[in-house]
Amino acid sequence: MNREQAKVIAPDHGSFEIELAFQSLLNHLSPLQRTVFLLRDVFGYSISETSDMLETTVGAVKVALHRARKSLGAVKEDLLKGELSLPESENSKTFLRAFTVAYQMEDIATLVMLSHQDVMEPDVVIGIVNHKLLRGLASVKQTDCHTMSMMAA
Repeated sequence: MNREQAKVIAPDHGSFEIELAFQSLLNHLSPLQRTVFLLRDVFGYSISETSDMLETTVGAVKVALHRARKSLGAVKEDLLKGELSLPESENSKTFLRAFTVAYQMEDIATLVMLSHQDVMEPDVVIGIVNHKLLRGLASVKQTDCHTMSMMAA
């Protein structure tokens, strides 16, 4: 079993806490600020890589990161108080779950796409996730076929 399969199959022990953290980020950071924060401070991309991924300037990334970091005190306070709850609307719940799954799977492209939004219709989120899963399965099948043909040669 490869590493990607292990992530998908592994139990989801910390999802609730991750969803709460993301809910607080959604409450306190703009879409650009949270996307830049995730790429720079969570996943460790450089300023240049982040600006390229987001198709924006280095200056815009620096400003967004500075503002995001200033807002983290409010995020931390939300989490420490323990009063933060998950959203009640199904649209928001679906969006938050997809955002969490993208984070857990380290699917940067989907995470960036979702992070740039505040909430999406469930059908759109499900479509994005299904599209990613189908593309992932297709690449696994191609790799398996390539491996089999190499073994046969």
